Amino acid sequence: MHTLNKYLLVLPLCCALSFAPAEASEANTAPHKPNKIKINPVPPQGLTSLDAKGLTYYQELGPLQLAAYQLPLPKYPTWRLYFALYPSLDKDGVLSGYEVKAQRINLSPLLYQSLVEEYGKENADAALNNKTPSDQFTLPYAIVQQVTADPIEEAVKYTANPMLKQACGLQLRCDQMWDDTPAQWSKPQAIKLERAPWDKSTHLPAALIRALAQQTNWLQKQGHVWQWVTPELPEGINAKRPWVEVVIDNYTGNGGMIAADWIERVADDSVAQTVTRIMIGEGEVNGSAYRSNRCARGNTKKLLTKCP
Repeated sequence: MHTLNKYLLVLPLCCALSFAPAEASEANTAPHKPNKIKINPVPPQGLTSLDAKGLTYYQELGPLQLAAYQLPLPKYPTWRLYFALYPSLDKDGVLSGYEVKAQRINLSPLLYQSLVEEYGKENADAALNNKTPSDQFTLPYAIVQQVTADPIEEAVKYTANPMLKQACGLQLRCDQMWDDTPAQWSKPQAIKLERAPWDKSTHLPAALIRALAQQTNWLQKQGHVWQWVTPELPEGINAKRPWVEVVIDNYTGNGGMIAADWIERVADDSVAQTVTRIMIGEGEVNGSAYRSNRCARGNTKKLLTKCP
């Protein structure tokens, strides 16, 4: 993958507005306190609405893809979605479920301020000055027979204005605009986003996570179905060190590309984390996947295809 340059934060703003709902342009630009926010039901009409094909697809959903469906899509123009996956172990240390911390991060005001400083207020779209607070959902799941991840809805937690000064995957801070990472990438592999049987159109975050899970072999094809296959749990996973992080940015600069990263801690002495990235154009279903590694020793600041 060619290294993406730092894009100039400049119009056209269509790139920044690509996957925001239509009502985002009408959003109130003043700060406001959100009401109690409910997660989305999956599927929207309930499990009884599914036919055999739909039920099979639902059973294939891993916790990260399910979290993407449950998380309400942001109504502000420029956003980052951050998902952190943690294992839930029973008293015997056996994997019994998962917990996903899912953040909706509003980067619209930051982009707006950059445009104002560079081009003047008269040339910046006022819709970007949307100050809706960022927030976080903590979503727990149980592993049950024939279902990869069963939502425990009564245990869902909601946090307004979470701390965002920590890193989000490869991004040094969650509250900063997307910045490319010094990296040596593998040759691109073509991917195509899939649509769930209940979706009328492609659900971008969920489809990106499904494609990433397929690329990383957490979701493996077995016969005519896909199966969630959990790899060996590495040591050192804790509240500050999630097992997997997924970061989706709907604005990466003036090139109009959407970026989705899967950063996974692995049980490997030479590799600290494997990194899989998908880049896809606005409104497209065909994109490219790339792979690299964050090495445990040697050059740890640059991603490498092979670690010493």
